[in-house]
Amino acid sequence: MSELSQKIKELQLLGSSQPEQLLAVVQAVWNLRPSDTPLSDIIQVLVECLKNQNHPMLRLAAVIALGDIVLGSPDQTQQVVDAGAVPVCIEMLHSPAGSVRDEILLAALLNVAKIAGMSEENIQVVLNHGALSYLPALLSHPKEAIRRAVVWVIASIAGGNQSQIQAVFDAGLLPKVIEQLREGEFETQKTAVCAIRDVALYGSHQQVFAMISEGVIPPFCALLACQDTTLIDSVLYGLNHILEMAGEHSKTVAIFIEGCEGLAKIKSLQSHGNEKISRLARKIIHEYFPDHIHTSRNQQQPQ
Repeated sequence: MSELSQKIKELQLLGSSQPEQLLAVVQAVWNLRPSDTPLSDIIQVLVECLKNQNHPMLRLAAVIALGDIVLGSPDQTQQVVDAGAVPVCIEMLHSPAGSVRDEILLAALLNVAKIAGMSEENIQVVLNHGALSYLPALLSHPKEAIRRAVVWVIASIAGGNQSQIQAVFDAGLLPKVIEQLREGEFETQKTAVCAIRDVALYGSHQQVFAMISEGVIPPFCALLACQDTTLIDSVLYGLNHILEMAGEHSKTVAIFIEGCEGLAKIKSLQSHGNEKISRLARKIIHEYFPDHIHTSRNQQQPQ
């Protein structure tokens, strides 16, 4: 270890009587990132600080610092994974109650979500360490920010391969994501849309049909009435892929969409000011709802 890392190790021996000094050291480490201290040394020290259950503020500072590193390059994220941060962050998902327990829980969830979102390999690391077993209970957490972070973890995993998506299904998480899609605050709904969209994009036919059977269509279509163009685009994109995956059963899915007023919303989006949205809405109408095509000078055939 570097001299800086050794200094931190020595200061940790101060014990519970000097938590402020320990916290100050972690903050100092983070401020020294541009120095000659190797990033790998800093990461290793931060991971060790995560393991210190006697000092919640120390753990909080460390988990936030690691989160900043994870937001950097893929190489930085991989260094965090290689340093053993994933199992420690996952262990923090069931930390005992404390003065900053929720803050630690949030920073840990966000780190797991960021790491899983980088690659299928990282998703597998998260799964191998049992992260999914902690998520169902956390989706009932009283704080919206915690529930949103849990949905982000699930969305990151849903961007993986079909085996990894199946792990989400097997953990019983899909109905809970749909519940957040239906009842969560808007920012949580947006994150849930990402999870549903990615299952539609990367899931198997069986997984997509299971999602439909769980009742995803009505709350998914309901969000087409929002004013957020990015969200509308994601929902339309997801619906288009669900219809594509349905194949010979696409008429049945179309009936579900029409029955929950989704079709009416899609029709209105044909004249949306965002060209990408209006084009995709027209495409869906022309391919799956041919009886509802109404041409005009303002509604052209989809390209």
